[in-house]
Amino acid sequence: MQNNISQILFYYRVKSEKKDYFFEELNMGSCIDEILKDYAPLIHEKNLKVVLQNLDCDIYTDRRGFEFIIGQIIVNSLKYSGNNPCLNISVDTEGDKTVLILKDNGQGVKACDLPYIFEKGFTGDSGDIRKKSTGMGLYLVKQLADDLNIGIEVSSDWQYGFTIAFFFNKQ
Repeated sequence: MQNNISQILFYYRVKSEKKDYFFEELNMGSCIDEILKDYAPLIHEKNLKVVLQNLDCDIYTDRRGFEFIIGQIIVNSLKYSGNNPCLNISVDTEGDKTVLILKDNGQGVKACDLPYIFEKGFTGDSGDIRKKSTGMGLYLVKQLADDLNIGIEVSSDWQYGFTIAFFFNKQ
């Protein structure tokens, strides 16, 4: 229920004419740790293994927006997890960008649906797996990422996992 309330609040936030983002330098590892603590009961309940790699770096962004974005990806990893669920969270560099990569081994997204996952209300052609989908989580992720100047790339292997990469400009 908390996730749905957050989605509603962030929906109105991204649609507002006035933006109240507060950009600051944040440590990626510390932020990810805080987010994981928020979702600890669900992570424990689903027995989701979380593997963290190379997260000790700084980014310049809005904390609330960033935490919402990552929280939505964690929620999706939990919601669409399979047997022995695992989420790998790592940081890499690509040219002048810091890249945060979240990769799970869950249900993934069909190739035909991948181009549309950021559209408002899109739930895809995945049958029973996505019965609880609203089509709002990834839509809001994309809207916030655009507002915060964070690039996104996604890939998926249907029934074997989903990968999302976030690109942050280096200062």
